[in-house]
Amino acid sequence: MAILEPLEITVQDDFSDVNILVPLFYKSVEDGVRTITVTKNMFIERKDFRLEANEQFYGLCPGKEVALRHFAVVKCVGYETNLDGNISRVIVKVTSRDLSERKKCKGNSFNKNYRTTQLDFGGRLHGN
Repeated sequence: MAILEPLEITVQDDFSDVNILVPLFYKSVEDGVRTITVTKNMFIERKDFRLEANEQFYGLCPGKEVALRHFAVVKCVGYETNLDGNISRVIVKVTSRDLSERKKCKGNSFNKNYRTTQLDFGGRLHGN
């Protein structure tokens, strides 16, 4: 999957690279897995971030938690703009790496208890 309009996100915490195994195909680990290295700086689709959101928006916005697919639940704690006033970077904090909590964040479905969704992110790909 490619990110067509990238927006950089940076993990605020003291964060070191993490290798995670993800399925080669959406939910089928039987067909193989690959390793993704999650780094302090990653990318999401620009359309997955807004400064203000309503209940129909499932992406990242200030103060909201979302799950980065296969990795963790993060919360937006700030953002940076360039000279033109466009958002150039989003600052996030990892709030949970608990696998059971991540499973409650289903695709793009809205969960009133957790108010989270899953976003795909661009990590460096290693291996197959």
